[in-house]
Amino acid sequence: MNVVDVLAWVNTSGREAIDSRVVNIYSMNDSWIFKLLTSTGRKMLKAEPGRRVNFSIAESTVHEVSGITPVLRRHLRRGLIKAVGMLDFDRVAYIDIVRGDRSYRLYIELLPRGVLALTTNEVIIASSKSVELKDRVIRPGVKYSPPPEQLNPLEASLSELRESLSKGRDLIRGLIYGFKLPGEVAEEVLYRVGLIDYKTMDSGSISEKIVESIVEGLRELVNESLRGEGYLVKSNEELVSFSPYSPKLFEELHKLSIVRVSDFNTALDSYFTALEREKAVEEERRAIEGEVAKILKSIEEQEKLIEEYLSKASMYKAYFENLALNINEVREVINCIEEERARGSWSYITKCSGVVSYNKDSGLVNIKTPGGVEVPIDVRLNADENVNNYYRLYGEYLGKVERAKKAVEELRAKLLSLQGSIESRARAVAKSIKPKYWYERFHWMMTSEGLLVIAGRNADQNEAIVRKYMEPRDVFMHADIHGAPVTLIKVRGRGGFERSIREAAVIAACYSKAWSIGFSEIDVYWVLGEQVSKTPPSGEYLEKGSFMIYGRKNYVKHVALNIALGVEEVYDSLYGTYRRVIVGPEEVVRERSLAYGVIAPGSVDSNTVAKELTESFSKMLREDVGVSLSEVAERLPGPSRILKIVGGASP
Repeated sequence: MNVVDVLAWVNTSGREAIDSRVVNIYSMNDSWIFKLLTSTGRKMLKAEPGRRVNFSIAESTVHEVSGITPVLRRHLRRGLIKAVGMLDFDRVAYIDIVRGDRSYRLYIELLPRGVLALTTNEVIIASSKSVELKDRVIRPGVKYSPPPEQLNPLEASLSELRESLSKGRDLIRGLIYGFKLPGEVAEEVLYRVGLIDYKTMDSGSISEKIVESIVEGLRELVNESLRGEGYLVKSNEELVSFSPYSPKLFEELHKLSIVRVSDFNTALDSYFTALEREKAVEEERRAIEGEVAKILKSIEEQEKLIEEYLSKASMYKAYFENLALNINEVREVINCIEEERARGSWSYITKCSGVVSYNKDSGLVNIKTPGGVEVPIDVRLNADENVNNYYRLYGEYLGKVERAKKAVEELRAKLLSLQGSIESRARAVAKSIKPKYWYERFHWMMTSEGLLVIAGRNADQNEAIVRKYMEPRDVFMHADIHGAPVTLIKVRGRGGFERSIREAAVIAACYSKAWSIGFSEIDVYWVLGEQVSKTPPSGEYLEKGSFMIYGRKNYVKHVALNIALGVEEVYDSLYGTYRRVIVGPEEVVRERSLAYGVIAPGSVDSNTVAKELTESFSKMLREDVGVSLSEVAERLPGPSRILKIVGGASP
């Protein structure tokens, strides 16, 4: 993020963090994830020093509690965010947080080699790294020193600006080195004011009129950036940049593709999620390359062992063959050795015919057979026992050779499989980094008619669905049992949604208490949103998550308690291709799934069922399924039994 990006985000999306509560903090590689509870629900703020700060809907694959994260948790969890801002006209964002009677400021430096620093009373409590520069020191226990103050071209006088431009030998370098503008912003301003062809103009010949024109162009660009709009820049469908203003230079001069998105934060999240995905894929490739290197080393070691074992087997074969062919002579030598040892001295055994040398400690004597081969014999064994011993050793080493060869075959097969899985594993990692949209915090499904269905996971969510999301013509559904989720079909002004009602009834039934009791079916009723009220009759009280229904109820009778759970591959124009878990009636899930299972109430816990489903899906797809165990487990209604696991209709 450049200085204009920081200015734009802090003054638009960043304000959404004010008055939110810090729920938890995690680290991920070199960035931090702050889970916030805002007035509009939960949000995830990602802060990556040196690169970016933005809200993200992209779930991360790694949630660690390492480095300074425990310190951040200790001081900031349950804290209230009071302000979000930036230091002067520089790439340093800050967040002010109050917890109890203590106030904190969290600095997020987006400069190269930037740091994350938590301070109280401007003294650093924790920092992502210690930095010692000529003009400042960043480490716990010292006062936080911001980077040297930069010229603010929006507030400086014309004379100051003209002098600053002289720091570069030409106009464009003057803007970069003097005004401290990022190169892409400097060129955009020059393009907008009609000076792009003069960017190499000598800085000494720049008039005040030109300076005024540039400053006016910069003001317009900054004002446009503060509208909160977001743009993505693509080259051959690849994301190359993002912007809080319409990047006319890229579009008109460089002929790149510009995609306007809902807001600047979305542009940031889309761009950096793509980078996150690329980084994760690269790390996965490196991990596989590391595994490949280990296997190659193991193969090399096994092949060396095979050579060594073959050499020893050959040696022992020569020993037992020579001893066996000359068994009588060997017996005579051993008898002679025993006689000489009986006289009390090992030194006399060299008088025995064929003895070359001996080792008193090991009891081995080297003899030369009539065939001219030198063989060590064990004087504690007779001639036949020596022959058998070498025959046994010969067989043992032949066995070692075969086992080593088998190990090499297995390693080569593993290597081949690993090398063949590089792309599939990389794809699976890429698809595991995915957005999580607002409705995914509820139980949810999309009907065959394209309508969104959401259902509460608890009383708080039931309350939120009715109060925040239900409109008068939406369809409110509830299983005919105490202890069931509020289920809502968002009809979006459409009519003729009878099929969706039947499909959504499966969600209302399966996520009700009827599942844990073990019912095989249950009735589900539905009404329009306008028939639902939180206001009880006079003198009565409604518990949280409970509502009054007025008017006639419509029923979907005998809804079977079985539900399909599958894995869907989704292409998102902002977040690319990823996979997610979907649930619903089998006929709906089958059409959208790569693979799916059908489950019913049972006695097997959710984690065990989730493991069996994910492993089966991976085998069926012949690659990592691209969804986690927890993603599957949280979509299960409770203890279950699997009725079947099959391939879906989606390619």
